[in-house]
Amino acid sequence: MGIKLMRTLLVHFGDIAWVESNNMRKVYGETTAVCNSLADKGWSDIFPVPAVEDGCGKLDDSQRAGITNRLQIEWDRLKDIATAQASEINVAELTVFEALHTKEVDGVKVLRIPHFSGNAGFRRARTYRKSQVQRFMPDKNNAGKQRDIKTMIPINVKYYDSEADRLFDQQEENEIQGVGTKKMEDLEKLSTTKQLFDAGVGQARIRDLYKSTTGQKTYGICLADVNWPTLTIYNRYHLPSDDTRHIPWGATEHTVLTKLNNRHEAARKRKEGLGLTKDERGMEPFPGGIDDLGLADAEAYFAKLAHSGRDNAPKIMSKEDMKTKKTNDPLLVVRSVMDSVLANTTSNLQSLYDNKEMLNQTFTLAKSGNGDTTLDILKPLELDVTTGKFKDELGVTVMKEVALLIAKGKSKELLAAIELIKNPVLTVPPPVETETTKPSGKKEKVKAS
Repeated sequence: MGIKLMRTLLVHFGDIAWVESNNMRKVYGETTAVCNSLADKGWSDIFPVPAVEDGCGKLDDSQRAGITNRLQIEWDRLKDIATAQASEINVAELTVFEALHTKEVDGVKVLRIPHFSGNAGFRRARTYRKSQVQRFMPDKNNAGKQRDIKTMIPINVKYYDSEADRLFDQQEENEIQGVGTKKMEDLEKLSTTKQLFDAGVGQARIRDLYKSTTGQKTYGICLADVNWPTLTIYNRYHLPSDDTRHIPWGATEHTVLTKLNNRHEAARKRKEGLGLTKDERGMEPFPGGIDDLGLADAEAYFAKLAHSGRDNAPKIMSKEDMKTKKTNDPLLVVRSVMDSVLANTTSNLQSLYDNKEMLNQTFTLAKSGNGDTTLDILKPLELDVTTGKFKDELGVTVMKEVALLIAKGKSKELLAAIELIKNPVLTVPPPVETETTKPSGKKEKVKAS
């Protein structure tokens, strides 16, 4: 196994970055509890974050530049807001950002450039700045005292020989930890197994990673997908539950999968004239003779599973659960939808329907893993909750004009203009003086425009 522990360090939070595309988890769940824990105790020393400095999974120049650019945009935004309105929360958010993401060089604050790439702890990292704002705000239960911002976190610097090693270590971290983590969904484990399987990782190692029968099940599905490719078995587990081809995870039995795959292997060896193990010699051949590799049997089994999924469709959410979501769900859209269902009316959703293109586009961007970039773009559109108006009306007008120019294919020209604003030294040079002769014969110096 090509995983090496290089050293254990205590590093500044801003010296490590988490690249979302490196994380197999796609659903983070509710983070209120972990945010409260981080605010109270900081990052746990018990489980250092595996982080990459060199080897597979390290930050490349493009990733580092993109992260730094997003941080600079966020820093500028927070400074503008705190300057415009120095409220307690605005000052706290700027103070925490600068504590976590900047350092002083010759008496000037500059951004920290991330050096390490985190291979776990994504859920804690996503909520860490928010937790420290919560920690830094004056504690009304403690005579208004502020608590220090926890800027340091423990890491284990790891070296991975391959992508499979990096993935395996990430999943192992998630399986053994309990504080600040959320167990992965079964289908997320299946997706991870598929990547490991395609990279040549064997069943024994996957079963070490996912205990009980989960590893057998995920490996068996991936192997069946290869044995009978026309059935598109793996993809069908990820189809919507109301799709007639969907195969439900819960109904799948690892023992049946193992038997089917083993019979396929024995049938393949018989067909190719290869030697069989003692166990394989005792396996019942498929009924179609020497050329039968079990396609019909596999098709019948997975069709039965798909049918059972339709017969045992999940029950509708309870009314009490809907009431809870209407009040407490972190997604405002879900609150409105729950209110609509409980009231048996869609009138309260009209404003959402009126903006369906915007909402659908934002939803698609979030589902595709581009949520961070989308949020960077949307942050300047901050509303003043007391007036219902944009805090920076001029900025919104500028953004509209920029959007129109991008739609017209003027991105390059916009970038050039932005560089001119950021670097005033690039302004137009002073006019050059030339000599000209007037009709009278008198020479005169003229500045060329």
